[in-house]
Amino acid sequence: MALGKGTALVYNPEHIKHSGFMHPEHPSRCSEPWKKLQSSGLAGQCREIAPRKATMEELSSIHTEEYLEELFNGKPTMDDST
Repeated sequence: MALGKGTALVYNPEHIKHSGFMHPEHPSRCSEPWKKLQSSGLAGQCREIAPRKATMEELSSIHTEEYLEELFNGKPTMDDST
């Protein structure tokens, strides 16, 4: 799928649920920038792309096989590189 030129945004309110016990990210890491983009009018100048689940190939390009196994088995470990 060719997207052409310009800036696109991928956002879904579900992104703010990306948190949990021992998780380094906080929901405001998604909600606050989105609010600023909307209030400044920049969001309206961008093309929105619907979010989708990452493929295993995409996940494997940035995470180790061991981490993905832990993640999908519900036991991810956190370290300074997470």
